[in-house]
Amino acid sequence: MKCPKCSSSNIKSEGNRSLYSKSVNFDFFVCEDCGFQFAENPATPHPSPEPKTALPSREELLEKIRQKHQVEDLRQEKINAFAGEVAFPHPPLFTALKASIKNSPGDVSAHVQVLQQVPISANRLLNLVNCPDFFDDKTADDFSDLFQKFPHEELLHLLLAIEMVDLIHLPPDVPVSRQDFWRRELAIGLSAHAIARFLGENGAESFFVAGVFNHIGRLAIVIRQPELEKRAQAQSRNSRTPLFETEERLLGFNHSQVGGALLRQWEFKETLIEGVIHYRNPHKCRLPSQEAHTLHISEIIASDLKLGNTGEPFPPKPDMKSVKILGITRSMLATIKESVLSRINDIQGIFLP
Repeated sequence: MKCPKCSSSNIKSEGNRSLYSKSVNFDFFVCEDCGFQFAENPATPHPSPEPKTALPSREELLEKIRQKHQVEDLRQEKINAFAGEVAFPHPPLFTALKASIKNSPGDVSAHVQVLQQVPISANRLLNLVNCPDFFDDKTADDFSDLFQKFPHEELLHLLLAIEMVDLIHLPPDVPVSRQDFWRRELAIGLSAHAIARFLGENGAESFFVAGVFNHIGRLAIVIRQPELEKRAQAQSRNSRTPLFETEERLLGFNHSQVGGALLRQWEFKETLIEGVIHYRNPHKCRLPSQEAHTLHISEIIASDLKLGNTGEPFPPKPDMKSVKILGITRSMLATIKESVLSRINDIQGIFLP
């Protein structure tokens, strides 16, 4: 027996007597270490102590971690395989320019010659770079100017966006039009660009492209498995659950994860890839991510403005932690919305002439 107060085993019995009722006797005790007095009913059985569970060994903990990583690795392999089998059209100018920059990074004339092979896409890139607010309002007079004034990586990203929007066509039975789908994506991109500039982020134009590709994984699923996408849409509406949750049940992964795998193939920065993967739940990023919070809020802004439509039955619920983390005030949010509304038609004219 131990003292209930100090856990000492130095207990002295003070006899047995009735308490409250003459029909029930209690044993009385006193702790000789702390002086605490207490009573017990001898008729009440003492609960047997719960068996102590041994702590797992270091090897057992490491094995659990290995098993968890194996499950995650297998899932990622499945996602990568799915993304790798998507029959997206090949972006020829992006591929050629990327090779030119990699092989001869300082050879501006070689890069210009590559652009001149597809003048329509190249001129659209020049027009996009010269749009208000892009690259802090710096402008380029010609193709040579592009490579002398602007980061090559961001030029490649913008060119990739131009080509992919031009090349990808939605199947005829998709419930949204191509114009509506890409208008929503461009609105997300413009919102992300405005937020990135507000935050002083380097490479705001890459935020724009990540926004344009925010739902590229949905197109991959639609093109690769159109019947499954229809089932996911129907189940999402019937159960009133977000589409990405329905995709998880049917595929084992969702469109944002496929989108992240595609951006990884195109060699985007890992932070932007994580942003696309976790735009629905930015707090689930492995590391703190301004990109995920930015794309999350950008999705909300484009949805609020009702610019275009990706066909998702339910828009994401805003995570107010993202607003606080980014430091966006109500007035700043209003300014961003005004900026998107004032720019969307010009940007759409470049991407969807």
